[in-house]
Amino acid sequence: MGVDPAVEDALARLARLARAQNGALGWDQLRLHLTPDAIRARVARGALFHVFYKAYTVADPALLTYGREAAALLSLGPTAVLSHGTAAALWRIAEPGTSEIDVTLPGRQARPRPGIRLHRVPGLDPADIRIHSGLRLTSPARTLIDMAAHVRPWELESAFGEARAKRLIHDGALIASLTRLPRNHTGASIVRRLLRSEPGSTYTRSKAERRVRRLMTEAELPQPLVNARRHGFTLDFLWPEERLVLEVDGVGTHGDRLAFERDRRRDQVLAAFGYTVIRVTWDQLCAEPLAVVVRIAQALARRAA
Repeated sequence: MGVDPAVEDALARLARLARAQNGALGWDQLRLHLTPDAIRARVARGALFHVFYKAYTVADPALLTYGREAAALLSLGPTAVLSHGTAAALWRIAEPGTSEIDVTLPGRQARPRPGIRLHRVPGLDPADIRIHSGLRLTSPARTLIDMAAHVRPWELESAFGEARAKRLIHDGALIASLTRLPRNHTGASIVRRLLRSEPGSTYTRSKAERRVRRLMTEAELPQPLVNARRHGFTLDFLWPEERLVLEVDGVGTHGDRLAFERDRRRDQVLAAFGYTVIRVTWDQLCAEPLAVVVRIAQALARRAA
């Protein structure tokens, strides 16, 4: 007996839709083409995988790049967006955390879903929403603000460093996102304090990169990697073979206790893994370039010996 053309057409439509949705399908989408019994039969024989309430994937979600994330959004409806740690991982500014998926749901309540961590907010401005890899998620700026109160200071600093290195944020975007938030937002005060303590740090990093590269060229020293990721930190400059790190501290971090503690923790972790860390200030890089070059050259020679 041949396959019913109508059934074949319906399955083809669902396959195209699943490809556009990272392998995920919602119950209402399936019901447009299949009966409830047909859906249950496909789950029973492994042609569909039930992931969350009223959300499925067409293959084992562990084998799909963003299958669980897409299913989480379908489960919670068209206003839901990925946020917090999940959004940070998608933007590649933080390592994936727990297996739970962070979803912000504006303006309404929803029953809890095992495997989904819900964040309910009165509303979410369209300016704070992006589409990335076919998924709705919070913008990089809003993501950092949301996660600020839920991670340790060094993790937040690392995420900020990654976002700035990838040119996903600048101070203007952060300030604009902050103005769209209620004053009592838990992460907003933390980010406001960071902006006060590190004004213009986005631009200082790029200026420091150009200056260090020029100094290395003039001194005929090897060029470092810039914004390399090691042991959970984004490093300003790294000579990987010599395991030498150069960190340039901007003026905004002087006297800031949080920055001081964060930098000491970073240095201790790197030292435990066998790295030598040289810290200079932006002022030293500009006013004492020869001294900075000599210190780098001496450290490179010692590490290479």
